[in-house]
Amino acid sequence: MLAILQAKRVSMFAYIKSHNYWVPPQPGWVIANVDGAVQLSDSAAACGGLIHDENSNWIIDFSRSLGCCPVLFAELWGVHDTLKHAWSLGHRRLVIETDNVEVVDILEGNYGSLQSNTLVSAIQHMLHLEWDVRIRKIGRNYKRAVDALARASRGAPMGETIFDSIPRVVYDLLQEGFYLPLAFFLLEQKKVTNGVGSISNQFGII
Repeated sequence: MLAILQAKRVSMFAYIKSHNYWVPPQPGWVIANVDGAVQLSDSAAACGGLIHDENSNWIIDFSRSLGCCPVLFAELWGVHDTLKHAWSLGHRRLVIETDNVEVVDILEGNYGSLQSNTLVSAIQHMLHLEWDVRIRKIGRNYKRAVDALARASRGAPMGETIFDSIPRVVYDLLQEGFYLPLAFFLLEQKKVTNGVGSISNQFGII
């Protein structure tokens, strides 16, 4: 199962069975973990993303408070913002990791009733830009750091937060052994914050 979007060579890697260590992308690629989280009690939703390169270099973390929405759309917002940031930063080879099968199906082109959805259309547009994007299905435990980032943003004012250094909530999980080479790099560079990032009022879809 390699063909997802033939127009721009979007492809899916095999499922990763080992989740407790960082799996780097191929040289020249960047890798992104995305996640969406919804609070069951009040449906408060948020998404988050973490992008780094094959040498464990941290590139960007971001989160977005979404108000109330289903978890699928929270996940899709994470994909949308990941594509937006990777493209704007000049990266042209991107691996997106998600544990959501529905998201993988949509990125494969199985839009179903969401064919005319504005968010899905925006994602489809970005996937057809001149770059290589690959989708990797991973297990839930493999993305605890970005899950914590998304959960921490639920209930915050609606909008996107871009972190200029690694949030403490993410770094604490990295130290437990998830993406350990990345954690060592961040410790050396002292790129750790208590969670304060720059808040963007931009909520629109590009």
